[in-house]
Amino acid sequence: MVNSDHKICINILLTIALGWCAVLQGQSSGTLSGNVRDAGQNLLSGAAVTLSQPLTGFSRTVESDGEGAFTFANLPLQTYILNAIHPSFSAARRTVTLRSNIPLTLNLVLEVAARSESVDVVAESGGAVVDSEATGTRQTLNRSAIDHLQVPVNNRGLEALLLNFPGFAANANGAIHPRGAHNQMTYVIDGMPVSDQLTGAFASSLGVDAIETVELFTSNIPAEYGNKTAAVVNLTTRSGLGTGRKFEGSTELNAARFETAGQVTQFSGGGDRWGYFTSLTSLKSHRYLDQVSLDNLHNGGNLGRA
Repeated sequence: MVNSDHKICINILLTIALGWCAVLQGQSSGTLSGNVRDAGQNLLSGAAVTLSQPLTGFSRTVESDGEGAFTFANLPLQTYILNAIHPSFSAARRTVTLRSNIPLTLNLVLEVAARSESVDVVAESGGAVVDSEATGTRQTLNRSAIDHLQVPVNNRGLEALLLNFPGFAANANGAIHPRGAHNQMTYVIDGMPVSDQLTGAFASSLGVDAIETVELFTSNIPAEYGNKTAAVVNLTTRSGLGTGRKFEGSTELNAARFETAGQVTQFSGGGDRWGYFTSLTSLKSHRYLDQVSLDNLHNGGNLGRA
């Protein structure tokens, strides 16, 4: 028991160290900031600035501060629609494309609205939204969609999240197979490629609670990804950057059959230029793997993620 506890502590420390290395080596998320001004170049405070991505359903709204500034942090590298609204001014709309982790600055100018009465008729297409710049088969999930997915209590790792995509199956040892392939996958975590198997049977995978967005490529994979041919999973982890809160957190307890018990503790915080997010997950179960006999002999297991 002592040796088992020591191994869990060592795994947690190694996970934290590798996490810092990933942050230092590369990022696959961007930052968008700017100012809202009127036609006379005067700064406007209290403007509602919304950044949205119709293809993924992503939407985030902030309010410009006393200096007319706004900031969106920890954004996946995609094409977005930026809208700004302020009373007595006409709305401004821009299309923004983030292609690297270099911060992008974009200023918005609002014209004074003319006094008129009008009726706006908006027609929305009921078909699927198509990204004209994307090549191949790509599926995405944002944080809001992840929160509504059914993830088993005894498996809150990345593999449980991927099993919600079509074409993925799991074997008895917890390994996942995309499109019938044998773990031929590449994981890109905040810009750092990982070609090892991130499943419960081989390594401690990333926890679902620490993921902000998931981008999955299964065919005609873009040229910037390589090594594995079955699928590429591009992950952006959560961050407290831009939240405006120095500290916030939550704790979740869960339980299931086979004496399964676990907990998820999260705390985060940050400002406009700094932020942190930490997720600690632990699990104990007597059904760590599917046993080959009806008698559950030596099948206990402990799991920790940080």
